[in-house]
Amino acid sequence: DRLRARDLKTAGERLAVLVFLAVLVHLPIPSKQRLHMAYYNLANKYAALERWDEAFAAYHDSLAEKPSAIATHNNLAVAHEGAGRLDDAIETWQHVYALARTRSDRVRIRRAAYHLRELGVDPDAPPAPGEARSVDR
Repeated sequence: DRLRARDLKTAGERLAVLVFLAVLVHLPIPSKQRLHMAYYNLANKYAALERWDEAFAAYHDSLAEKPSAIATHNNLAVAHEGAGRLDDAIETWQHVYALARTRSDRVRIRRAAYHLRELGVDPDAPPAPGEARSVDR
């Protein structure tokens, strides 16, 4: 209508806005953080439903996006316990404990230590031979 009325200024402004929006819609959005959180939330839902294999897969997908996410490691350890995978739970709690110590995260240090003791492991004992206590997962 604006073109037919020879209102080129308004038509040009609207066209510029339309081009800008078209470009904006197609720009890549940094999604690492969002994807990590999406997998984390999905894993928590699967764990709540005791759909362990799906929960573990989603926790690992979350950690692939953000390996340093201590909350994800924490919930993965809880899921291992819930599924009866005690060796995996111990290994994951040891990782949470070590990671929390490097961050001086007292709450998670206490939580991991509590769970390790409940699983019969001294949190401050050196890892057994062949057992790595790495924070670089």
